[in-house]
Amino acid sequence: MKKNPLLVLGFCLIAFPAWPQSKSISSQKWVEQIDGSFSIPSAATEGLSDPGLGGDINIGYRFNKDFSFFVGTGYYQYGIAPSPGGQNAQLSYIPLIAILRFTFGEGLFHPYLVEGFGGALNTYTQTNPPGSLTAHSSQSQINFFLAPGLGILYVFASDMAVFLQTRVDLDFTSHNGLGGSLGDPSVFIPLQIGISFAAD
Repeated sequence: MKKNPLLVLGFCLIAFPAWPQSKSISSQKWVEQIDGSFSIPSAATEGLSDPGLGGDINIGYRFNKDFSFFVGTGYYQYGIAPSPGGQNAQLSYIPLIAILRFTFGEGLFHPYLVEGFGGALNTYTQTNPPGSLTAHSSQSQINFFLAPGLGILYVFASDMAVFLQTRVDLDFTSHNGLGGSLGDPSVFIPLQIGISFAAD
């Protein structure tokens, strides 16, 4: 049977762009995520009443469609109550954590659970009143850090997805280094939106 060259060419033109899309994001192994966060201190964290801002970047490996492992870091900053005589003060923390992610479901939407654990570098900075020996006081310390959470992933391309996530950051620091109590642990609730990139 003699094949029509135009028919063969047309089939190739259709099949070629469709071929890379046949690889679902679940078959991609390496994953990078970046997000921005609006974070709320809990009532258990004394001296912090104002929400903070922050974000994270995570790099991970997907073992199968259900389980992934990430290493992540980020930056978060909050206003805190200053010690007596201080004008204003800030708390910032930089987490460095390992993250386990368990993903569920088929199709475009995938709910998931995460558990992060590691440490956080906590830095406390205060602006001192005029006439003080120093204009600013600061202190840093490293504390144990846990970050359980949940979210939902929307896959909109073969190698890209967006996600909505919330966490409970448990920062095991009991004081702000400037004479004030924060709670043990200090508890923050980031509300996050981000994008995920996948590759072989």
